[in-house]
Amino acid sequence: MARVFTREEFYELVWSKPITQLAKEFDISDVGLHKICRKNDVPTPPLGWWAKKAAGKEVKRTPLPKARPGASDAIRIADADRRRESPALSAAREQARILISETRATEEA
Repeated sequence: MARVFTREEFYELVWSKPITQLAKEFDISDVGLHKICRKNDVPTPPLGWWAKKAAGKEVKRTPLPKARPGASDAIRIADADRRRESPALSAAREQARILISETRATEEA
């Protein structure tokens, strides 16, 4: 089941909690969520914004720009719903993730 937001609702949501936490709620990656924001011209908090806010420093939100002409006001996020995966597929996905990260680590060394 997809979740649908207006740009304004999505903007408020993105500025309500860190992208990494929000991405987990949608069961997508934080990179994927950033791409959705960029595609829909929804600004995201810059690096360090949440740390500054937690430290009590004054932080400012980047205002939501007007939508591009002809752009849809609806933002749709499809559920990944990996709960329906078989245990074997989940295990294979995790093993592939581990192998890829190990391969990258040895290539960078």
